Amino acid sequence: MDPGTKVGDFTIVRFIEAGGMAEVYEARDERTGDRRALKWLSVNDPEQRKRILREGQVLLKLRHPNLVQVYELVPVGGVPVLVMEYVEGPELADWMYEARPALDVTEKLFKRILSGMALAHRAGVVHRDLHPWNILVASGPKGNPVPKVIDFGFAKILARSMTRTGVMMGTPAYMAPEQIEDSSKVDKRADVFALGCLLYYLVTGREAFDQDSEHAILNAAFTGDYKNPQHWRPDLPGRFVRTIDGCLKPDRDKRIPNIETLMRSLSGGRV
Repeated sequence: MDPGTKVGDFTIVRFIEAGGMAEVYEARDERTGDRRALKWLSVNDPEQRKRILREGQVLLKLRHPNLVQVYELVPVGGVPVLVMEYVEGPELADWMYEARPALDVTEKLFKRILSGMALAHRAGVVHRDLHPWNILVASGPKGNPVPKVIDFGFAKILARSMTRTGVMMGTPAYMAPEQIEDSSKVDKRADVFALGCLLYYLVTGREAFDQDSEHAILNAAFTGDYKNPQHWRPDLPGRFVRTIDGCLKPDRDKRIPNIETLMRSLSGGRV
């Protein structure tokens, strides 16, 4: 879609990116002059489109400084389009590489991510694809980093479609074993697993499941085969190690059950 194209009340400014299930553009809201991100969801099934427009209303109610705000959900030519907050800032993976933050800064940033995810879970929304490239980092007051979780958009509905077509939905190094088996039947504990993988990455700069093939990565997730993060970072406090271990249990019934418990574990409390 070319710059200057009119889409309802919005004018396209530039193309941002395309993924397997969406195209994202920067746009200007002609009613307010605000910058917005418009995300076209690639959904061909008319019934899925209707379901997205119906079930997606819950995203409009998620209000948290660490979740990218969805302002509108509208059909354009029958295709669901998300009108979202535009975030000026890099992906978390790039920010970590450039900033090289101290552990206390990393912990504060991670806890902000947890705070946003806890709100989403209370609203019944499971992300299903959390990783360092689905989190943007904006600059807050005094230059403090403000993480913004993106790409919640209708993962449950899309997961049903992926399962029917035999396509795995998710990022292998951050996927819980039960999600690998059937991505349409996961719950918030799959996000807890991904958050454990994310925390491992943030404190070591490496992925917990860092094997040399997708098959080996998935097998390692099923068996819980990863190096103690203190192998890479000997000074890492034990509460980080215990929290990561609690998140990465292959059996979800033995895993940290929710984000509130995860937060308590990371703060050094009993689980």
